[in-house]
This record gives sequence, structure tokens and C-alpha cells, in this order.
Amino acid sequence: MPYTRGDRIPEPASRRGRMQVSQRAEGKSAVEAHFATAQEIEPRALQKLKSGEMHEALELFTQVKKEIAEAVYAAGPGSPNYSMLMEAAAATQQNIDFVQGYLPYEFLMEPKKQ
Repeated sequence: MPYTRGDRIPEPASRRGRMQVSQRAEGKSAVEAHFATAQEIEPRALQKLKSGEMHEALELFTQVKKEIAEAVYAAGPGSPNYSMLMEAAAATQQNIDFVQGYLPYEFLMEPKKQ
């Protein structure tokens, strides 16, 4: 039976009635959940960085990196969000490198005036 452009192709019998594995009960996919968690943690890390608490900021940036890595794993290389997630992972790694670059000189930094 030939199909023409725009025709609806019926779903194969082997897939009928299956639930998507990546969907959660509240409607967020695993990728969205991990990325949302990373977005919640990142402002706290930047706040710690601005207040001079380098070790705490580094710990929070590491948590962000782990959440983004989980999101990348859940998305997979064929996902439309994959390149955006890889860019976010690279930016987070730059932040971690930035903080690690200042750690040896932390004792020279003056505390923030209150």
C-alpha cells in the first residue's frame, strides 16, 4: 500500500499501548528534571563565588556538572537538546577551572567588606 506525503502512517502493532519510559508522573522528562536542578544550583554557586567562599562554590559547581552529565546521558546524542547540554557542561567546566585557578591564592584575597 503506497503512502503519499502527508499521510498518517499507523503505529506498528509492537508499539501500541506502550508508555514512554523517560516520562515521569508529573510530566517532566528526566532531562528536564536534571537540567532544572542544575539551574537551581548554579545561582547559589555564583553567590558563594561572589561572597568569596571558594570551596563551597566549587562543591556547588561540581553538583551542577553532575546534574548536567545526568541530563546529557538521559538525552543521548540524537536529542535536539544535546548540543545545548554540551555547551552548558563546557561552561560549567570553565567555571570550575576558574574557581580552581584562584584556590592556591585564596589566602591572599581580602574578605568582602560588610
